[in-house]
Amino acid sequence: MFITNEILYKYAPDVVYASFEDDMKLIITLMISNNVSMIPIIPGGKKNLALIRRKTIWKYMVENQQEIPGLDEIKEEPLPAAKLGDALDDTLEKIRSNSAVLFADRDGVFRKILTPRSVSESLYDYSKRFVKINNLENKLKELINGLSIESVKACLTSAYNKRAEGEGVEKRVPDLDSLTMEDYKVIFNKLWDSFSSLQHLDKSSIIILLEKSRDYRNDVMHFRITGHDTEETNPCELMLKILPHT
Repeated sequence: MFITNEILYKYAPDVVYASFEDDMKLIITLMISNNVSMIPIIPGGKKNLALIRRKTIWKYMVENQQEIPGLDEIKEEPLPAAKLGDALDDTLEKIRSNSAVLFADRDGVFRKILTPRSVSESLYDYSKRFVKINNLENKLKELINGLSIESVKACLTSAYNKRAEGEGVEKRVPDLDSLTMEDYKVIFNKLWDSFSSLQHLDKSSIIILLEKSRDYRNDVMHFRITGHDTEETNPCELMLKILPHT
């Protein structure tokens, strides 16, 4: 599975940059006003030429009676760069050995800077999604465990046999501990009347939410989620709110 930098892009802050023509006082002011510890030298936002670090400026000034250094005196090698469509693994490898990575948009302009903190934020955000999916699956299992095992197996066997006939491939009914979101949808659709705790709910709405939860789960598992979902837009969150609590 090829995962690109797109899943990290929204977590990366906007890059604050300067050019070789900028006065060092302006660069220092940019650092302080934007609360950044480094300023890449990127004329026009497209040419990644060098890097200026705040700690290097302060060190120079301490050692030279508060004299402000020239840009050429303290410039460092430029930060590594990555494109939006590059492989995530390659970018994470760059992060391991550097303090940051510059992100170029599809038009080749450097607009973002990826730091270890932004990587951590993205991982935390994804972990919350995985937990929410897991909580929903546990809730669905809990509801299904209240049914007759024979009726559930018969329901799944019928559905799997029908798929096998249509696809010409034998389908083995999974164990009840290994059900997919599609299996849950089939069970709730076929055995709805057996769920006594759900009869105050609209069946068609629940089935639609299960389908949306299935799509959401697949997107998360394949790292295709690139937007910020909220409690109002996350179908797994909505399902957990609607289903009865024990």
